Amino acid sequence: MKKLSPISNKITKKTLAFAVMFVLMFSYVSPNAFAEDVISSTPCVTTDTLGDTHVEDVGTSPEPTFASIVSDYGISIGSQTQYQIWHTNKATTTFEITFLNGYTAAGDVFGYYKKGNINSFVPLFKNGSTNSVYPAVTQANPGQVYTVTLPAGDYGFAMHMEFGGHAYRTSETSLNENGEDNIISYNVSNSPQTYILGLEDLPFSVSDRDYNDIVVKIKTVSCEQL
Repeated sequence: MKKLSPISNKITKKTLAFAVMFVLMFSYVSPNAFAEDVISSTPCVTTDTLGDTHVEDVGTSPEPTFASIVSDYGISIGSQTQYQIWHTNKATTTFEITFLNGYTAAGDVFGYYKKGNINSFVPLFKNGSTNSVYPAVTQANPGQVYTVTLPAGDYGFAMHMEFGGHAYRTSETSLNENGEDNIISYNVSNSPQTYILGLEDLPFSVSDRDYNDIVVKIKTVSCEQL
């Protein structure tokens, strides 16, 4: 075998080092890009309508409407989705929940719960007047973000309200009074696994069902495999 000269050997080592640096430089993927790619190709969550196909009518009121609240943030949404449950089989899934706005005097408290078990309700923030069941929950400001990391399971979203009594309004229709649909949901256009929810604290016997008592954006940020 021909032995390289000292000069040729130095050139070879430099060339090899440069090649390694070139590959590393152009093969680097930022953590954020990786997380977005995972969410797009392998969903962190799946949704379930639980057989609900009925589209709810959104009423009008003198207050800012559900549509105007969403529009104020420049968010584009499609048709109603009828989602009731959000499922994840990952070790952990992280959501960013943004309070967009809301118009109520009922002391509504927003949070999440495990499917079928409203007693597992975890409050996150309040909108409106005081709530005697959750007195320690603080008032949210429009645009405020809450980060929640959940283990594998099936989850719904809900609010506890005080309006002529105490009641929970959940995304799971069967848990609501008279099986009423008090939460409407939408996909956010061009944002995978991001949802807009509008919550209504009034019963269906009242005509003012504008779904603007609490309006939130729920964005799936990341998840970790089991």
